[in-house]
Order: sequence, then structure tokens, then C-alpha cells
Amino acid sequence: MINIRSLIVLSIMLLMVGCSAMGVMATSDPDQKLRDAENLYRNLDRPLPAEGLISEAIEIYQKQGNLRGLGDAYREYASLLYSPSMTKWGKGGVFKVKFHDPSVNYENRKEKAAEYWQMALDTYQKYEPQPLEAKKYDELTNLYYVMAWTYNGLDDHNNSCKYFNKSLAAYAENIRLNPSVRPFSPGFNSFPDEVAYYEKQIGLDCNSESPKKD
Repeated sequence: MINIRSLIVLSIMLLMVGCSAMGVMATSDPDQKLRDAENLYRNLDRPLPAEGLISEAIEIYQKQGNLRGLGDAYREYASLLYSPSMTKWGKGGVFKVKFHDPSVNYENRKEKAAEYWQMALDTYQKYEPQPLEAKKYDELTNLYYVMAWTYNGLDDHNNSCKYFNKSLAAYAENIRLNPSVRPFSPGFNSFPDEVAYYEKQIGLDCNSESPKKD
């Protein structure tokens, strides 16, 4: 006979799954979908609605032909799959997470994260000529910075350092051309300070010939 208390607990948990998107404002803006998704899985331990929002953003960017946005969405999906939040939800087998990408499951999610990080890099590289030709060095600063973090997700330390350095070079060129510009680096005195801090945090020595990660 089913324990009544267990039945009540299970019913509440199923209700929570059914209402997994509660508190998320509906939006057709894929950029906002990604921001909402990141908050859900990083800060609120709600990876299930986050997975849906990222998948929706991917579809929108694909229809728009928005390569930068698509790269960001692939990167966010990889980060979600690798996140402690997703690990927590899958433990114990209570929930059967059904991913929007049918090739993904709970057991292979980390291998699939690597595939999505690579997809993000491939997409960023296709996008790169656009800001290069337009000499949008502010956009290149951000793009290369994001690519450095994406390579770090793949434990590719050489390319991570390469793109941190490319980001700093693009930043310097943007400042040279626009000396009054003050890029936003919350919590830091400057963008180079931000890069140096995070390189140290993740154990990279990007000033040496052979970058290492402790």
C-alpha cells in the first residue's frame, strides 16, 4: 500500500514540475530569454524552465539568421547542461528530464555540453568577419572575451589565453579610436583588470609561452 505521506510529497513535486515556468515573464525577445534562463539555473536552481527558454532562443536566432545570438544560445545551453543545478535535479532518478534536443539525456549531458560549446565557437567564428569588417572593436572585445570563456569550458587553455589576449587587443584599439569610451566592467577599475582577475581565478598564465591551468 502506498504511504500517504509519500503520495502527498510526490504530488507536490509533480505540481512543481508542471508549474516549472511559474514566475517567468513571457517574452518573444531571445536575448531576454537567455538572461532569464541564466538566472533560473544559476541562481534559482530551476534548470527545467531554463532549458526550455534556451531552446526557444535557439529556434528564434536560427530563423533570424542571427549568428552572434545563436552562438550565445549554444554556449548557454552547454553551461546549463554542465551546471550543478542540472546535476542536482537529476540525482535520485525522481525526475525524468526530457530535453528539447532529443540527443541529450541526463547521463550524456556533459559530453553534449562539449558539443554545444564547440557549436558556439563554430558559430562565433562565422560571425567574426561582420564586426571585423565594420571595425566594431567594442563588439570584438566582447566576442573574443566570450570565446575565451567558451574555450575554457573545453579545457583548451592555449586558445582560451589566445582569445583573452585578442579581447585585450580589441579593447586597446577601441580605446585608441574612441578615447572617451569607458567600457563597463562592474567591480573592476578597467577591463584589463577584469581579464587578469579571471585568468588568475581559473588558473591560466596567459603571459607565458605555455599557458597552464592549476
